[in-house]
Amino acid sequence: RVLELCQDSGGRVVLVKAIRIIEKEAELEEQKRGHRSEDTRDDEARRSFGLRGGRGGPRQWCLRRLETSIARRFQMVTRGAGSDMSTVLERTTDVIEDLATVKDLLSPCFPPHYDIVEFYGGRYKEHVRDILDKYTRNPEHLSLGDILLIMNWMSLYEERFSLLLEEFNRTELEKNMGMDRLLVTYLEVVRTMMKDWTASIIQQD
Repeated sequence: RVLELCQDSGGRVVLVKAIRIIEKEAELEEQKRGHRSEDTRDDEARRSFGLRGGRGGPRQWCLRRLETSIARRFQMVTRGAGSDMSTVLERTTDVIEDLATVKDLLSPCFPPHYDIVEFYGGRYKEHVRDILDKYTRNPEHLSLGDILLIMNWMSLYEERFSLLLEEFNRTELEKNMGMDRLLVTYLEVVRTMMKDWTASIIQQD
């Protein structure tokens, strides 16, 4: 719903008003707990939005709503796809493009201390990792074609993510998404195929 709202100027106006209400309620709660310096308030805003922990409050409520929306978005990726890797990766690519909307249209609607691009980027990476882990946990069950498809897709995914996010650890991402075990399985399959071909040629001769 949030990503839909920010697609046009009228929706962005509604969104900004909603965020202002959340911020006003958060400030009122802070005032009840005592006066704090502006720096402390900014730090609490980051924590309560989930970037450094935090508990409860209007900003935490906003965080939960956004996380629920993100989770629902990724549920559509695997729904009805079964073991069709081409469909799963195509849908995942479409969802990742949300980050362009987040960066260009949604981010300006939020105060800077929300770090909304970092927030979305972190959650999206978690969901993408979970999806790929589901399919690569047992790579021996994947076809050679699927392994190549995933590895090629990962290169495109990393390139796109690096353009959308300032903080991007490619090595950590590859490790978390099972690239090592995919590569090992791929080499084992190719080695077995070469061995079988060699044996077949020898038998024919």
